[in-house]
Amino acid sequence: TPNLKTLVIEGPLHYDDDEEEEEPEYYCECSSGCNCLLSCPVEVLEISKYMGTTKELERVKHFLVKLSCLEHVKLGVLSRGGDKEKLRITTDLLMLPRASVNCKIQIKFSKNYY
Repeated sequence: TPNLKTLVIEGPLHYDDDEEEEEPEYYCECSSGCNCLLSCPVEVLEISKYMGTTKELERVKHFLVKLSCLEHVKLGVLSRGGDKEKLRITTDLLMLPRASVNCKIQIKFSKNYY
């Protein structure tokens, strides 16, 4: 079993090119159908360039329900929307189920990639 305590994902969790219908959707392959996350002792998950899409939300949910040792999730959110958009993203993330009752979610909004 890997002894990974911190998992950092830099970049969008999901890429969906609607213009190329022949191409499959690309997303964070590290979580696709992976049961190894169940036994992985990750305590901190950091994700940058999160944009709040439905598919990204599903990826985050996957991590939250699989990583039972998770204590802290740090999300760098790229948002060009106003307060209403920020509220939607925040509410969506905070309502996700979690395997760990101790898991806290920290959200930092930015207008630029960092």
